[in-house]
Amino acid sequence: IKKPSGFALLLLVGCAHYHAKPIALSDIAQAQAGQSLAAPCIAAAHVAGGDQWLEAELLTAAECFNPSLARAKAATQLAAATGSLAQQYPGLALVISAEYARSAPEASKWLRGLSLDIPIDFGVRKAVRLEAAAQMQRLSTLENLIAQRAVAAEIGLSIDAIRAAQQEEFLLQSRAAQQQDWLKFVAQRIVEGQISQVERLKPQQDLLATQALLLRAQAAERIARGRLALALGVPLTQVLNLKVRAARADAPLRASTEMRRAALLARPELLRALGQYQLSELALQLEVARQYPDIRLTPGYIWERGLVKLPLALSAALPPLDGNRAAILVAEAARELAARELELIQANITNEIDVAVVNLAAARAAYTLGLQQLQAANMETSAARAGFDAGQLDQLARLSAELHLSDIKLTLHTLAVEMQRTQRALALTLSVPPVVARPKPFMESRQTGD
Repeated sequence: IKKPSGFALLLLVGCAHYHAKPIALSDIAQAQAGQSLAAPCIAAAHVAGGDQWLEAELLTAAECFNPSLARAKAATQLAAATGSLAQQYPGLALVISAEYARSAPEASKWLRGLSLDIPIDFGVRKAVRLEAAAQMQRLSTLENLIAQRAVAAEIGLSIDAIRAAQQEEFLLQSRAAQQQDWLKFVAQRIVEGQISQVERLKPQQDLLATQALLLRAQAAERIARGRLALALGVPLTQVLNLKVRAARADAPLRASTEMRRAALLARPELLRALGQYQLSELALQLEVARQYPDIRLTPGYIWERGLVKLPLALSAALPPLDGNRAAILVAEAARELAARELELIQANITNEIDVAVVNLAAARAAYTLGLQQLQAANMETSAARAGFDAGQLDQLARLSAELHLSDIKLTLHTLAVEMQRTQRALALTLSVPPVVARPKPFMESRQTGD
């Protein structure tokens, strides 16, 4: 080799260069504080306009800003790069040697040599490496899907909590107004001398309790908006005035045999566990292959004082003395653990579906009973108002009926929230789009002012 510098230059051709990308925590915090729902990546999907949003549009906003979704996308890119790396041929080892003979009679006292160590990349080891890389890419896709489902579920739960708090605020405000009317009526009867001052204490305590519940409902709405902001990846100020349009109420969700079977076979968490099991299978195949020698081919070039030699060597890295049995046993145990994890996840899914079905049935039954109580309370209130207008009943009877109706509405609101929660839980368990719609009775009562 006359010009080793030229050969070294040849090796450097096409090399990638390192570019530093420092991260400043202050820049990250500043970027997160500047996230806005008016960003260009969201504007195209926001068809409702203004502060009105659809739940699907909010999921698009989360894809722009949510850190967990950004992390899942980065993991997918890493898996794709790893797959490309696995397809590359293993690296070669180049050895340049030189020997000096001080008493050599020849004109040149140097013996120069060059050898190249080439791994033989074929068979099971190569196939396992490529399949493992492909499996990692599939797992990263599943991780991305799981992250999307988790964010979508959090957005839906936050929206449900906001709506529930707003409905509770409306009902409590109506109840507080009725209790104030009751207090005025009691005060008038005290002035007239019909009752004592002690009779004022109970209505006052009831009003204070309602006002405390109203403050709690307002705090619950703020907490829910904070959860929504976190799920979207935007500051809280971006969602303080945000309104979500109710989606069309679909038919009541039923856990059919087909949906149950689909959940037991195609839930992302289950597919991820199945992918982990397949990876353990590949790891076991690799350990079995390693009980055979790792063959390497080493051609060379030697210039020995005017004489050119071309040696060729074949080397083999021998397995451990136990024939790699210990590593094989470890891989078999890991595969067995992955199999048990898969069974556990499938059993948990089955239990989740059964529990969700039972809870939803109970919630629907309780809500149906609550509707019957509301109907009876409405009839009682209408009769009390009619009797008061006709002079047959006093104001006390009318106010009592109206307060009883308010209590029934609050109870029914709690039952409706529970039914909606169990409905969404079953939808998430079955891995289908959840039903998000406000309970009809409260919308009607808000419009009629009952």
